[in-house]
Amino acid sequence: MPTGEDLTSIIEAMIEVTEELQLALGVQNEIRREELRRLRTGEPLRDIVSSLPVGATRMRSKVAQEQMEAQRKTLRLALMGRCIDEGLTNKDIARIWEVSVQLVSRYTAPEHMPG
Repeated sequence: MPTGEDLTSIIEAMIEVTEELQLALGVQNEIRREELRRLRTGEPLRDIVSSLPVGATRMRSKVAQEQMEAQRKTLRLALMGRCIDEGLTNKDIARIWEVSVQLVSRYTAPEHMPG
């Protein structure tokens, strides 16, 4: 099971990837606003999208979302495992996190637990 230091690192990594996703989505929103502004002036869409970094922005958001989901899974495994180590049952964890016992059982199955 993760140590306190390991868990801290996992949580810090989650914060970092979430912040990157927020930044990527913010940039994407800026581009959408620019598209709207220019569409409202009557500019053709082909001219708008060809002049904006639509592809790069989409890719940045996609990568950030994938990294956030991967880190979220790592964090969930670590937190649930640590809860089990501290004496909580799958039912306790499910109640606290408001998820199904089946989901907790999948995450706390021996094949998911390190060590």
